[in-house]
Amino acid sequence: ELWETNRWASDVEFGRQMLNGVNPVVIRQISALPDNFPVTNEMVQGFLHSGTLEEQMEAGRVYLCDMKVLEGLPFREGYFSGVPLCLLYVNGNDQLVPIAIQLKQKPGEDNPIFLPTDGRIDWLLAKIYYQCAHGQFHQISTHYLSCHAAMEVYGMGTMRNLPSPHPIFKLLHPHFR
Repeated sequence: ELWETNRWASDVEFGRQMLNGVNPVVIRQISALPDNFPVTNEMVQGFLHSGTLEEQMEAGRVYLCDMKVLEGLPFREGYFSGVPLCLLYVNGNDQLVPIAIQLKQKPGEDNPIFLPTDGRIDWLLAKIYYQCAHGQFHQISTHYLSCHAAMEVYGMGTMRNLPSPHPIFKLLHPHFR
């Protein structure tokens, strides 16, 4: 029997996946919150190891993941991807954990900020929602643009400029099919 069947749902695992997952480069250390993410010290005080949110930002323990690049992307009819923001904190055990998630870029009454103190299901769904957007970002930006689209230039250059007996052509050609 597995001893940690629900580990995937924990905040520590969420932070671990952010650091060790497919796209850790979206995590940014911040010294101030963006205007469109109105998290207050009172909202997150219970999750901080010590001090205020501002003190923790000054100490370099607060990070932000912003999926703003997804804003305005077209999707097939019936499909939707959010544009969330996630505030992460390095806790007293040196673990990166989420402390606030906002599902859309524009703050408002129809766009609450989810916290670990919200209901267990609400907090879990906010983390899942963020991870789905993070996956979309990875596929569009990191995977497609940095791999396939970037390689297209080399493929076209190889096919147009190198004769088929050329050793570089022979080396690269199997990868362009």
